[in-house]
Amino acid sequence: MELIVEPIRNSGLYGGASAIKSKLLPLLGSGLGFSGLTSSISLSALNAASSRTIELDELKRAYTKSLEKLEVDISKSPRVRGEMVYDDADGTRRRSENKQDKYGKDQHLRELKSKVQSLEEENERLQVRLFRDNLEQQGSRRQANAMNNSPGKPMTESDLFDDALGAQQRQQQQQQQQQQQIPGISPLSPLDPIQRSRQQSLIARFNDLFSSSRVEAMAILRRYLDDYDMNQMIVFHVVLEAFSVARSHYRAYRSRVRAKLAATTSPPSTDTLDELMQSHMNVHASYAIDLPNMTHEVLLAMERHVPRIRRPSTSLGFEVINDFIQEVCRFAWECVILAHPLDVYRPVCVNEVIDENKYRRSHDSSNTVVLVHHHIWPCLMLDGHVVSKGEACTKRGKSVGTMRSTSPEPKARTSKPRPIATNARSCSPERRSSSPSTSD
Repeated sequence: MELIVEPIRNSGLYGGASAIKSKLLPLLGSGLGFSGLTSSISLSALNAASSRTIELDELKRAYTKSLEKLEVDISKSPRVRGEMVYDDADGTRRRSENKQDKYGKDQHLRELKSKVQSLEEENERLQVRLFRDNLEQQGSRRQANAMNNSPGKPMTESDLFDDALGAQQRQQQQQQQQQQQIPGISPLSPLDPIQRSRQQSLIARFNDLFSSSRVEAMAILRRYLDDYDMNQMIVFHVVLEAFSVARSHYRAYRSRVRAKLAATTSPPSTDTLDELMQSHMNVHASYAIDLPNMTHEVLLAMERHVPRIRRPSTSLGFEVINDFIQEVCRFAWECVILAHPLDVYRPVCVNEVIDENKYRRSHDSSNTVVLVHHHIWPCLMLDGHVVSKGEACTKRGKSVGTMRSTSPEPKARTSKPRPIATNARSCSPERRSSSPSTSD
């Protein structure tokens, strides 16, 4: 026993102790050394113990390998995490760069628009200055000619000949300059590019107002007034009054611009002043709209139609479609500031014969009826020609325009006798009794 213990002490931690324990402990535990088993059974037990030992060793090696793999994965994980963080930072940087590029492009576009507007204004100022300088030069020439031809200095035949020759030469030079100059398109011409482009866009907007904005206004009116024909009449008169108010505001704005341009020291001619005024309005008139006052005036004008058109709401009135009124006022202002303005057709009468060139029939109209029951949408005109048709309803029945309010004031007025009735025929007995006496 001492011979076994001594090598174990001197062999250290990884010496023969583990081998002896792994070999002898199973045998000692199972009692092989003290039992009377045969040699074959003892060998089988030893083989089983050795196989279990091998399995345990394999499990240890597998566990060691798994630990090493886990350590490698842990060592690699910071690198992967760093790559993911770098990708996120790169994506964030790219998104910020895209936002900055978009903002820079928008800023550049706004700067270009402001530069174009400033250049147009500078062009107008230079044109006015050019006309002023030309007129001043012409005035100085006239004064010089008048001083040369003054009575204090007698003119000889040579002076008269030189003066006539100089006038003839100046006239020839002016004719040559006029022939060399390429005439441009006047802003007052119907072929002006600004006139044509804005005209086409406004016609498209007019159709959009009918198809989208009018339908939205009708839906709002239906919440307050359950009368489809009356709602159509309200929308129609809103458009008419918006154009009337826009024309009055445009006349006032045009007079202010004309007075401002004519207040120069050397005002240009009438034709030139009209062209300058139209050029100025092509640039600045769109921003000179007084939309709140125009909307207020349209609301007041609609209140004047109340005996014939019902008010949608007793408390709000026609302000329930205030957004639609503002949109129509803005459109009407854009139409009237053109050199050749767009306007709605007037006059509009109830029970008039429908004009197929100006109006189309609505879906609920009767094709056999030729009289207009009520108008739905006005037609758009340009220089007396229809550029966009309106819409009218033709059907039998009492016209919407002849409807009266349910207030007692109209009834009281209708019950009063009219003074012109005395000149008409009467069925009173006094007239019958007096007729035989006059015949006798």
